[in-house]
Amino acid sequence: MITKAALLLFRENQGVKELLFARAKGKPYYVFPGGKQEADETIDQALQRELQEELGTQVSGVKKLGVVTGQTPDGRDIEMHLYSGELQGQPHPQAEIEEIAWMSLNAVAEKQEQMTPMTLGHVLPFLKAQQIW
Repeated sequence: MITKAALLLFRENQGVKELLFARAKGKPYYVFPGGKQEADETIDQALQRELQEELGTQVSGVKKLGVVTGQTPDGRDIEMHLYSGELQGQPHPQAEIEEIAWMSLNAVAEKQEQMTPMTLGHVLPFLKAQQIW
């Protein structure tokens, strides 16, 4: 099973709540900033390392929201640890990240084909059930 840390970073934009997504170079899917835990680190350390690698910034005020399980687009089992927090600086695509995008729920619905089954089937229902988004 893949274990991944994911940052759910929200902002208000003209009265609309938006969530930050990232898309890796050469990949069709928008995902949450974060990544896989390596053997020598905790899941919290994985979050900080991945945010530095992907967005060129760190996160403070980290709060664990929960854990969801599902499958990757290619069918592998995944356990995703969901966090909230505040970025320390402006995010910019780094390393393997081609694009970052702030999206409203409507924008996510319009880009369903570019969202992973994990996002649509597990993370978004979790956020709705928790009355987060």
